[in-house]
Amino acid sequence: MPMKRSLATAAFLAATHQHVSAAKSEEPLVFDPSIYPTTAHMVQLTGDEDVIYTGTIPTQFGTLTDAFLFQISDHALTGTLPTQLGNLEKNQYGIFVNGNSLTGTIPTELGKATLATYAVQLQENQFRGAIPTQFGQLTGLTSGLGLYANSLESTLPTELGNLEALEGNLLVQENRITGTVPTQFGQLTELTHGLGLYSNKIEGTVPTELGAMTKLQEGMYLAYNRMKSTIPTQLGQLTGMTANMVMNFVEFTGTVPTQLGRLTRMTAGLSFNNNALCAELPAEVAALERQLDAWEWESNKLGEPCELSGDAAAAAAAANEEGEEEDSCAQTSQCFEHSCQYWDAKNGKDDAMCDRFGVSLAEYGCDCSGCACNSAVEAAEAQARRVEEAKAARVVEAV
Repeated sequence: MPMKRSLATAAFLAATHQHVSAAKSEEPLVFDPSIYPTTAHMVQLTGDEDVIYTGTIPTQFGTLTDAFLFQISDHALTGTLPTQLGNLEKNQYGIFVNGNSLTGTIPTELGKATLATYAVQLQENQFRGAIPTQFGQLTGLTSGLGLYANSLESTLPTELGNLEALEGNLLVQENRITGTVPTQFGQLTELTHGLGLYSNKIEGTVPTELGAMTKLQEGMYLAYNRMKSTIPTQLGQLTGMTANMVMNFVEFTGTVPTQLGRLTRMTAGLSFNNNALCAELPAEVAALERQLDAWEWESNKLGEPCELSGDAAAAAAAANEEGEEEDSCAQTSQCFEHSCQYWDAKNGKDDAMCDRFGVSLAEYGCDCSGCACNSAVEAAEAQARRVEEAKAARVVEAV
């Protein structure tokens, strides 16, 4: 699956890049009015030039108000993206500055390019901060919005759900995005080639509204996030998908919906490994294995009874309170993910360490000195005691 480059591929790409770079000279990018008069209709440097451009993007490019395309991709530019590029309001194609080393925040002024009908590609830079809510105004985009492989730290703006004409992809993976997936993303019903949200810090449930993306053919990537929800049955409505529903390390709980068995066009990449899914895998879903070249369900709890929750879990915790010295997080489903036992089982080690394959989980609230969720356990036990006391009181009244 294309989610992560193998070491061999990464080495090959690095070697290729070094070879290409060695064959090219480097020059600072300058704004030459003789090349770019104010009436210029296009700036297009794709990375295939004989030189590698370095330095910052001159603010004077913002004077080309008649330009219908701005592209300086795959060079070695640094510094911030000029706010003056927001002046290119006649831009009908898009803005492409991907594959550089640009820093700072993404200018909100880019949201003024409301005539753009193709794409905005800002991926593979070093941008920080928020995704501008103004990007929700780019309602003419059809090919893609690329923000991946940066260091963006915001939540996902609900306004991105306004990009209802987007047919290609929305790629925000490999950032530091927090918060939840907006339900408004379910309005992106024209998407065909990818919703990429993997390798972030997204929490909360997977919106059932994503089941409305019925034109999606490949690429729903939610892996490596912090969601602790069940799998929505509505994902079974994505019957046009042929490849790459990648949901590993999402921290899914509960059972596998039988509705996933409707994904009969899938031939590659059905990945739900390293979650906490329980009970038997439905026969309808298991039948898909023979047609898939990547079938990944390992490191779950499939075949095991699901954890108790609510009053039942609290009662079990109270019953085990005496006589056993265990990590109390293991007694209730809402806290179990924070226990040493849970992560020892995932890692295949019995070392009482709160880590996921060597990476500390302290920031998730995992606490091996006892239980980060003791308050939740105690609250559940207190509720169970109140229920029992109420029952006893009713019996006394009846007598």
